[in-house]
Amino acid sequence: MTEKVRRLLNASFDDDTRAEAEQLLSSCEADDRSQEERLHLALIKLSHNDLRKLSHLVEAARKDVRDILYWAEYPESSEPNNGDQPHL
Repeated sequence: MTEKVRRLLNASFDDDTRAEAEQLLSSCEADDRSQEERLHLALIKLSHNDLRKLSHLVEAARKDVRDILYWAEYPESSEPNNGDQPHL
């Protein structure tokens, strides 16, 4: 886990949930290791500090990492009302 990801993780999750959030992120790897930081940052951003959401997003990332990156990086194009993002 990169320092940038760790800083965002620490800022986003409290002491009670941080270890589990870190474990979830560690279980989710990008096919291209150079994209892993990008994926982890996107997952944290989309989770809105909610461990349950993070868990669902990690499951979605295991199916297709591109969905997570799209939802995080193009939020105006992937509004939940369009059916793109999962309802968490």
